[in-house]
Amino acid sequence: MSQISLKVLSKEDVAELLDLESILSITEEVFKRFGNGEIYSPAKESLPLQEKSLPGMHWINSMPAFLKYEDIVGIKWVNVTSENIQRNLPVTMGVILLNDAITGLPIAIVDGTWITHIRTGASSAIGAKLFARKNSKIITLVGCGAEGLTNLIATCTYFDFEEIRLVDINPEAINQLKMKLPENLQSLVLAYDSVEKAVRESDIILLTTTAQIPLMKVAWAKPGDYISTISCFADIDPEFVQAADKLYMDDKECATKRVRMMSGVQCEDEDVFGDICEVMAGKIPARENDEEIIVYTPAGMGAVDVGVALEALKRSSKLTEQKEIVLAK
Repeated sequence: MSQISLKVLSKEDVAELLDLESILSITEEVFKRFGNGEIYSPAKESLPLQEKSLPGMHWINSMPAFLKYEDIVGIKWVNVTSENIQRNLPVTMGVILLNDAITGLPIAIVDGTWITHIRTGASSAIGAKLFARKNSKIITLVGCGAEGLTNLIATCTYFDFEEIRLVDINPEAINQLKMKLPENLQSLVLAYDSVEKAVRESDIILLTTTAQIPLMKVAWAKPGDYISTISCFADIDPEFVQAADKLYMDDKECATKRVRMMSGVQCEDEDVFGDICEVMAGKIPARENDEEIIVYTPAGMGAVDVGVALEALKRSSKLTEQKEIVLAK
């Protein structure tokens, strides 16, 4: 038997090999190919790690995907643990395993934590590109953690904002996020202690929280708003299901299931206008006028994680130090 080994890519490796522009490009490609049926990706499954009656979020997700056009199959194994904030640990941590789809041979283990944060930001940003008004000038970010940072920076690549409004229950989180922004964006930042005050005049509202109560009310939205919630309606008013002019998901089969699971909101297939993959494939329209209130729920697609991890693997020959695990000889 010939030697079988796995290449290992750390968080630092992936961050060195990929930048935001490449992540946005990969995410758009995966959305389009998914919409055209070139990817098989069943709905993610969550393994609960605590009783439902306990506060906070604590589970681990299995997110497989088969990229038919690359003959690559992969899976991300990733937790969501809200109590990690108090432990000085990331709320979300993950790993991605890639296999050759022809032989089944495992070929790489890739850190999934950095990929999870930045591809989530890319998904919200591409949503804004398609679903927000082109002349949007004020953006509000509710939740200033790691995914808040990537959501905000990615969205700023598509718009020329005049104000960036930040809201978090922890004022220090606002300060820390501001300092991580490029200098040209820092000058636009305004800190708010009220979600209502921040969103009232905003054009784009990004919610990146672990809250399990509605922080964004229907009454605060105005015609033309784009609202993105990565927490599957756990942190916005359930009335948006009916009040929004259009409700989009990333993968509607997976996302509607997760909305019901994570928030208890009764969101049915007929409530969803479509998913972003259908838009990217040219099968349904995006925003059609400046008056529509549009809500987008990127629940997270394993296909994007696998696509990003694969691109990092393709570029890994550039690394000066190669790390491998020998499986068999």
